[in-house]
Amino acid sequence: MDEDLPPVVPPALQNQPVQAEEAPPEPPTVLDLLTCIVAMEGYLHQERVRATIKFCHPDSFDGTRSMAWTFLQSVNDYLNHSHCVDPIQRIQFLLSYCHGGMAGTWADNISKIRRNLQMGVREPKEAPAYLASWVHIERHFRMAFEDSNPTATAFNKLRTLHMGSSIAEDFICQFKNLAEEAGDDRDVSLLTTFMQAIPSHFRISLESMPLRPDTLPEWKAGVTRMDRRLREASAARQAEASRLHSFQSRPPSRLPLRALHLLQDLHPCRQVFLWTSMPHVEEDSESAISAASLDTWLTSARNMLRSVPLEPLGEQEAEDQEEDFV
Repeated sequence: MDEDLPPVVPPALQNQPVQAEEAPPEPPTVLDLLTCIVAMEGYLHQERVRATIKFCHPDSFDGTRSMAWTFLQSVNDYLNHSHCVDPIQRIQFLLSYCHGGMAGTWADNISKIRRNLQMGVREPKEAPAYLASWVHIERHFRMAFEDSNPTATAFNKLRTLHMGSSIAEDFICQFKNLAEEAGDDRDVSLLTTFMQAIPSHFRISLESMPLRPDTLPEWKAGVTRMDRRLREASAARQAEASRLHSFQSRPPSRLPLRALHLLQDLHPCRQVFLWTSMPHVEEDSESAISAASLDTWLTSARNMLRSVPLEPLGEQEAEDQEEDFV
């Protein structure tokens, strides 16, 4: 009789609906596979390009305000290229490149605070807010070193800018950049500032021209043209002076003392002969005539002097010859 009883079903399962079996996922289509392959190839290409591009280490920072933004940007570029996302490592890297000046003191203070937190000298709740993340340390760095009013700083630099001996193109580029940073786009005020910044001889020459420049672009073009002509003329004068210098006579030669004594004891006619055949040493030469070569020359000179006729010189010729010898 017990064999005919149905199996006992728990009450909790009696009220649940019967769920159908889940169908197996459909296999990816050819289009899906191609899309995945293209995406993977693009990722691998980016990684290969990233591996070939080498970022230089940032330069050390000493607290110069004009270099703060450039330094922080170079640090971010290097860390992003190195896939460094850990904020602690990024902070350590930033502090390691702050040396000397205000930046060195700033980095030393932060390093001391971090060391006290690691050693338990200070409680974690006492940690400064700028150590919470990389964004906070960036903000703290900008507040410490970046210019709080860059517009006013650029305006002051623009008012005190002078061309001096700079190339006109470089000066105009610097003038344009400072004007953009200062937010001054008024041609009238910029023209007055530009005229005060160029040398006085440039300003006088351009003002005395028949077609005097009126606008700022015309003044820039005139200064560039005049500066280029002056530099070309200066280069031409230097080249001509160098060419003429090469044709100048060299200083007289140095003669050994024995040769001078020999010339003094000879007849003026034979002095001329020996003077023209004597080995000379240039003034800028450090070498001297050796004794052996001088003896060889004296021996050959004595033999050749026998063939030189002793024609007497006139009084004026003898005086001129003596002056030439001296």
